[in-house]
Amino acid sequence: MTLFAVGCAEATTKLYPIPPMADLLSSEEAPTDDLGTLDLSVSNDLSPTAITPDQAIPSDLSPPSDLTPPSDLRKPSDLSPPSDLTVLHDLRVPNDLTPPPDLTPPRDLSSPPDLTPSCDPRINEVLTGTTSSGVEEFVEIYNPCPGPISLSKIKLVYRSAGGNSDIALFDDLSTSTVGATLASHGYLVLCGTGYLPAMTNGDLKGGLAEAGGGVALRDQSNRILDSMGWGTATNAYVRGTVATAPKDRARPGRSLARSPDGVDSGDNLTDFPNTTLPTPGKTNQIVAP
Repeated sequence: MTLFAVGCAEATTKLYPIPPMADLLSSEEAPTDDLGTLDLSVSNDLSPTAITPDQAIPSDLSPPSDLTPPSDLRKPSDLSPPSDLTVLHDLRVPNDLTPPPDLTPPRDLSSPPDLTPSCDPRINEVLTGTTSSGVEEFVEIYNPCPGPISLSKIKLVYRSAGGNSDIALFDDLSTSTVGATLASHGYLVLCGTGYLPAMTNGDLKGGLAEAGGGVALRDQSNRILDSMGWGTATNAYVRGTVATAPKDRARPGRSLARSPDGVDSGDNLTDFPNTTLPTPGKTNQIVAP
């Protein structure tokens, strides 16, 4: 039988007997108050040595090794920017944004030399004769340009009314008394042998038919610089409608003259009216017959 102590330290102790568990479980008798003597004293030995080994803090209460953060919870290396996030080469400014060579204005868009306005001498007044003499005649040449022009290798030619071949009247204007150049708005007068010798800059080598004909200026490449035709002319020197033929008249005669000087509409009838006041080497004046 086990005795159980009941009481406090330094107090009277009363012991009560405790029957074995097997007896308690097998007994069918009514309980009695004879429970034996219980030891109720409290041990004064509270030092740790009083704790039995099986009551010590178990070693498995230390943090288990499986509480160590797993390696897969650490910062993964794949958090660094992946290589496929690098700016792709084809997202950069492509080289083909540079203007291609074919955007450069082609050379044929530049102003070609033949678009530069040309300025040539013009036939300005023509007298075909007077009632006094058929050789009292002249051809006046005028410079309408803002600057001097070269007369080198420029020639004056004549064609009969229906003719298709040239007759030279003056071979090279630069050999006249005017010289190699004609000043801006200047005049050059080529006369027949019988007309006002003091006014001439050179002599005509041939005559002009009163009824009809044409005269032209040609350069050294034989290009026509200017031309005009009158009366019955049908040759290549007529521009637009042929001018009205001047009739013989006593000196000073009747001429065909541009007015104002150098005006050029491309039509001989419009540009060369008849005037009864010829003005060789001077500003033209139209006085109607």
